Parts: sequence; structure tokens; C-alpha cells
Amino acid sequence: MSRSKHPSPEKYIPSIRDIKVSLFSEYRWIGFLSGRGKPYDHILDGLVKIGEFWNSEDSYSEDGAFTMKWMADKLHESPAHISKWIRTIYEDLFVINNSEPELFVADGEILCDFLFSGFREDCYCSFSFGLPALPHVGDTLDFCFVRAALGCDFFYIRGIRHDRHGGKTSIMIDCEAGTGLNRFREFMLDKARFMNEIGIMTEYEARPYLDDMLRAYERKGHVPSVEAVIRESEERWKRWEETRKK
Repeated sequence: MSRSKHPSPEKYIPSIRDIKVSLFSEYRWIGFLSGRGKPYDHILDGLVKIGEFWNSEDSYSEDGAFTMKWMADKLHESPAHISKWIRTIYEDLFVINNSEPELFVADGEILCDFLFSGFREDCYCSFSFGLPALPHVGDTLDFCFVRAALGCDFFYIRGIRHDRHGGKTSIMIDCEAGTGLNRFREFMLDKARFMNEIGIMTEYEARPYLDDMLRAYERKGHVPSVEAVIRESEERWKRWEETRKK
């Protein structure tokens, strides 16, 4: 799905519910942090059990389950500590994923490095995990774990790159938020490349505004400068803000 990105009015901050949903969607990974001397180490086993309950058919059987108070009672800690620690645990999983990606690969799986881009220009992250087989460009991927990082959890595969260095091969998969690849957008991008209307550096640096540039190319027959597109985008955003305040 193609979309325009405009200046965001405020930085994206995930809710505590989004963090719980993301964390418990891959609750087994919580155990990777055990024994590392973290201040939350004593609640990790309990969080894994809560995550297992979250994903079970019995998860709706207990009134008030998964609130901060309910979790604090189960873990024998204060709600304030639990709220703080699950945010830290979520962030720390990204840290060890970067340093120890092999933990996130099961037997027989292929390690892949994913770059996820959200609907907002300030929302992007990378994460590595194993897949039973390599995907194809245009395939879709639902990955709930990154919802708290990006504000969304459904993506499509934009590109796949193989990087050979130092005797090792890395597989990098570029994912964008959306329900599927927009074939007309890809056609316009390929046309702009072929006609030398857009270069690889411009494409990279102007990525948040690339859709607007391609729309202008379709309407006017040439790709405007990045600066012109940014000005137009900011003016359009200001008009929208003024309309919303009325």
C-alpha cells in the first residue's frame, strides 16, 4: 500500500498496552534475558508464564487479567515497577537481538535481518529472526512484536538483498507498513529510474517524500526537487492543522 508521509506533530510513544501485546506475542524470547544481572531478572520466569497464559485459550477466563494490578499481584511487585520493567525488557530484547541474533533462530530456520518501516517517517526499526523459508518480494508479513516500536504490525516485502562479507552471507529483507505492494507505484519508480529522473541517492534521501515525488512525475512528467516536495508537504500539513482547529 502506497502512502504519503508528512511531518509528524509529535514523536510516537507506544502505550503500555501495545508493549504488552508486542512482548507477549513472542513471550518465549523474554527468557533470553534471564541471568544477565538485570534488575528485573526475578520477574522474567513469571512474565513468561503470563505470556503463555496470554496466548492460551483460557486467557479470557479470568476477570481483570493482564491489567498492571493483576500482573503486579502475580509477580509480587508494585504496578509502577512492572510498568517500568516491561518497557525496559522490550527495549533490551532489541539490544540482545542486535548482538546475539542466533538466539532468535530455531533449528532448520534461516536467519534473516529485517528492516521495518512504519507509516510515520520517525517509525522504523530492525530485527533479526529465523524463517523456515525465504519470502518473495510482494509477500506480506504480520509481526506483532514490533507494534510497540512502530504503531503497526502488518507489512509487505519491498526488497531482499544478500550481502557477502568476510566469508559470511547476510540476508536483509526490507519491509514497509501496508497490506501489499502497489504495482503502479513500482512501475512509476522504475520509469523514473530508467529515464534518469531520479538517482539512487535522491531515492534514499527523499524516501519519506518519494510517493509525492512520483505522483508529481505522473501528473507533470518530471520529478520535482526534494526541497519543493518538502515545502509542498509542509504547507499541506499546515492547512490540515488549521482546518482541524476550526
